[in-house]
Amino acid sequence: MVIKSDIATRRLYATDASVYQELPVSVAFPENSDDCIALVNVASKNKTPLIFRAAGTSIAGQCVGGGQVVDVSRFMTGILGEPSGNQIRVQPGVIHSDLDLFLKPFNLKFAPEISTSNRCMIGGMIGNNAAGSHSVIYGTTREHVVAIEALLTDGTVVEFGPLTDEQLKAKCTLPTLEGEIYRTVTGLIKQHRPEILKRYPKPEIIRRNTGYPLDVLAGSHPFNKKGQPFNLAPFLCGTEGTLALTLSATLNLVKIPKAKGLTCIHFSSLHEAMVATPLILKHQPAAIELMDRRLLALTQDHIVHRRNRQWIEGMPEAVLAVEFFGPSDLEIHEKIKTLTASLKTQKLGYAYPVISTADATNVWAIRKAGLGLLMGVNQQKKPVAVIEDSAVAPSDLLSYTQAISKIMAREKINCVYYGHASVGLLHLRPELDLAKAEDRLLFTAVAEEVADLVKRFNGSLSGEHGDGRLRGPFLKKMVGAELYNCHVEIKKAFDPDSIFNPGKILTQEPIDAPLRVVKSDRQWQGETGFNWEDDFGLPAVVEKCNGAAVCRKSAGDGTLCPSYHATGEELYNTRGRSNLLRFLLRSGRDFKQELLNPALVQSMDFCLSCKACQSECPASVDMARLKAEYLYQRRLAHGWSFKDRGVLMYPYYLRLASKLPALANTLQASPFFKKSVGISEKCELPLMAEKPFVDKAQRAGNKAMDSTHVILLVDIFSQYQTPEVPRDALRLLETLGFVAHPVLMKTSPRQLISQGLLAEAKKALYHLLEQLNSVSSHYSILGLEPSELLVLRDEWMDLVEDNEKGQAQQIKGRALLLEEFLAQMVVDNNTWLTFFKTRLKKEPVTVAIHNHCHQQSLVGPEPTKTLFEAVPGVKFRLLKTGCCGMAGQFGYENPQLSEQVAKTSFLPAITTLEKDSILIAAGCSCRAQAALLAGVQAVHPATFLVNRLVC
Repeated sequence: MVIKSDIATRRLYATDASVYQELPVSVAFPENSDDCIALVNVASKNKTPLIFRAAGTSIAGQCVGGGQVVDVSRFMTGILGEPSGNQIRVQPGVIHSDLDLFLKPFNLKFAPEISTSNRCMIGGMIGNNAAGSHSVIYGTTREHVVAIEALLTDGTVVEFGPLTDEQLKAKCTLPTLEGEIYRTVTGLIKQHRPEILKRYPKPEIIRRNTGYPLDVLAGSHPFNKKGQPFNLAPFLCGTEGTLALTLSATLNLVKIPKAKGLTCIHFSSLHEAMVATPLILKHQPAAIELMDRRLLALTQDHIVHRRNRQWIEGMPEAVLAVEFFGPSDLEIHEKIKTLTASLKTQKLGYAYPVISTADATNVWAIRKAGLGLLMGVNQQKKPVAVIEDSAVAPSDLLSYTQAISKIMAREKINCVYYGHASVGLLHLRPELDLAKAEDRLLFTAVAEEVADLVKRFNGSLSGEHGDGRLRGPFLKKMVGAELYNCHVEIKKAFDPDSIFNPGKILTQEPIDAPLRVVKSDRQWQGETGFNWEDDFGLPAVVEKCNGAAVCRKSAGDGTLCPSYHATGEELYNTRGRSNLLRFLLRSGRDFKQELLNPALVQSMDFCLSCKACQSECPASVDMARLKAEYLYQRRLAHGWSFKDRGVLMYPYYLRLASKLPALANTLQASPFFKKSVGISEKCELPLMAEKPFVDKAQRAGNKAMDSTHVILLVDIFSQYQTPEVPRDALRLLETLGFVAHPVLMKTSPRQLISQGLLAEAKKALYHLLEQLNSVSSHYSILGLEPSELLVLRDEWMDLVEDNEKGQAQQIKGRALLLEEFLAQMVVDNNTWLTFFKTRLKKEPVTVAIHNHCHQQSLVGPEPTKTLFEAVPGVKFRLLKTGCCGMAGQFGYENPQLSEQVAKTSFLPAITTLEKDSILIAAGCSCRAQAALLAGVQAVHPATFLVNRLVC
């Protein structure tokens, strides 16, 4: 077991996805049940609070506190056997989507489907009683937990499961803490059952997480002869780790639906959508998910989600995504047809697109990204979590939302509405700037007024995100003094010394402290390398990370975050780095010293600058750019390193080495050279080519076609190490009817930016601009190396002066990867497409394509797919390989981590390719990594296409 108490680790665990921040005293990473028992015994002896933490479910501050955090996510991740009788036993650190992937061959799944399923863990789902989009048919986690192996505060391990009346009586006679728990709980339920049935939310409200679920026990045996057997396992669901620690759980499983169908109903007003919801429920859907205009609008500027919104018609004020499950596609089609006709008859909605199976993932991607999209909004007022979890009966939704709208209008607050309309739970997010005193007052005032409103509707103040420290202070108001005292007695029975997660659910602390955003966060006023003004300054950019932890998602589900996938450590993901940067920016006079905090240095050095976070993080936290800014700040404060000077001199070395390539290659292979430049002796550096790329091409074009002039941007790596790539690209372009003008780059802006040499990168880009303009100010600029070309579409915009942004924008619009350009021609020019196909061989060939990380993030896979679909004879697939782990010089400096990253998805994919399959990779680093670690010789797309030309 590892226990850490250094300041960096404490900072990493000082926040969750809530508005709160508090430093724990230490963080423990238990490997097994024995470690957990030891932790509890020591904590009980020393009266140290324990805060149990998994991942992906806390928005109300449940995991924030001043005690010892117990993180089960790193080691306690076992799936304990195969399913039996539609049940399975798992440890608390198992990720939901990983469990479902394991269960898929058995045609089973764990029913609750929450938006964070690719990183949330079963322990957290139990703690929060998570539910998700399909709770209208599946219910909540509580309905699917059969038994829990629980650790109590005295260090004993007990099994909570279903009991007969006789077994329950026997439990009540035990002279142990377990016996005391059963005696107290059954006695309180028996005594206060009428008050419980009176005070708890309406029975039709499925999502009910306010306080401890006394109503669940009140409805079971022996108190209700028609109820389920008495079972404390479902009771523990939603208790937020305040009563016991889950060591393992037995879960009920459900069959995967045979068929699904989705329709997205567009409305002209939120009011209209709320009117429609009860009517839609009569058609027995599996889900009704609300997305409002504000949420949908945020997808327009998001790199990934602007590609996911093609199904949206017009500008709806609200959309209800309605999904049906059934035995066949035909039956579902009829259900959707009947629903649409019914709504049209009622004159509800204006568009009713039926979403294809392929496009349904795009709809759900937007819905699941809701929280992150909202927190990434480019303004200082953020849609905060304060009233985001209230649930009312679906029949009350219209009146409830109208009342909410009146409150927001009166206080002049913009509010976002989205969530689970099918069960009356809307994630209402008022936009507030919690760094301002007046908005903190509104934060509290709105919370209090909405609590009164929910009580009036006999709803649940928490539907799935829990009470935590955000809604805990309102519990007495919601359930009354009598039942509040019952909660206190139950807490005392389970946890006599209040060791387990104190201050959550049962708390009277003010809800506006301790907040993670404070006024001083905005007061940092240092010189920056990038222009952050459009983002309200560097601190606001760091604040975009709201802790939703998409960067902790399972490996294989995208690229983000490769260093976390390789290590499993919070220090090495985007959220962890953002937290450390927030503390850096609020360090005041200690800023210079904090720049050299060893944990911060290592965290940043281990970032591969893959840019996956820029697209896969819903809030678009661009850690690659933040890392570059951090390195720039470190250099300003502490001067240049030997490595910095080496990066600056590298282009000169390449030019010199190209004169005597054999000698240079011998020198590069020597241990002395590798040590002198700071790379591992085990690494094999890219060889210098015998002859560098030299532009000697004639500009005749192809007389069979109207010639189109283009600029071919040749990076320094292609010039000196892989000159066959630009040669092939030049031949390809000219054979296909284009006049290509090579522009040979003098340095690597990408390498300079990655090293934080931002002033030098700016100079290099200005020089490149002169080179480009000397050829033409309007030709398309085609790049071979994705990371180099995409600088012109990304960082370039925030390096130039304000008066030059117009020209930078014009360059951005002309800059295309070679594959993008050819794909555009395929789509836009039928004449050229016909010509293209006649110039290529028809022989069948199997191809696997690995996209460079920057290409995947900033461009996406569509152009590559479009291009290769047009190539005759090619059977191709886009590999889900994530990051290769090389990342330019990173792999040579950190070979062990580089290989670990490659092993997560890249190496398994490329080492299991079909026989005779050709691996295509545009990135020179990716090709080098494939050769280095797997002996696989990948080729550039230009080389592959040239080899397909008809001679």
